[in-house]
Amino acid sequence: MREVSSRRRFLAITAAASSLAVATMPAAASQSLDDSELLQLEKEIFAARDAAKVYDDEVIRVWEIVQAEMERLDNEVAAGRSYLTQMQRWALVTAMPESKEYERLADLQQPHQTRQDALTTQLFSTPAQTEEGRAAKVAVLLGTLMDDDWLYCDDDSDYPIRLARQLLIEFVGGKPGEQLRSQFA
Repeated sequence: MREVSSRRRFLAITAAASSLAVATMPAAASQSLDDSELLQLEKEIFAARDAAKVYDDEVIRVWEIVQAEMERLDNEVAAGRSYLTQMQRWALVTAMPESKEYERLADLQQPHQTRQDALTTQLFSTPAQTEEGRAAKVAVLLGTLMDDDWLYCDDDSDYPIRLARQLLIEFVGGKPGEQLRSQFA
């Protein structure tokens, strides 16, 4: 799980940086200022995220059981009450019904996560022409790729995160920027 979030965080930061560079460039006079494709991608990305999250509560529940059993077995070895190898302990844990259920649910989530990743790549590779298009990119970045720390602003939030979130929203500008400021306040 940690590897996926690190990869997504890296992709998000790189995409945001390149998007901001493109977003701050003035649009050519001959270009049509239409970001309907970005707005549609935003909707589809959040739909894919929501479809994958349907299983989150159960995934978390069974994963906690699996983790607790692995920890229990590790503690038995540490206390000298068991001489099972790491591989033997892992085999016992992966044979548990909860582990099998975790894998089944993860397999159900995977197509939605894969779709979300593909749509996100498409979104960030499409230059934003309008405030609404930039807002769609920032909403996807904050709402799907970044850790939960990026979603909420309070006195306990990390200063760099608060500052970066404010800057992203400032770059959006206009009414969409104000809507994002309210949404992520």
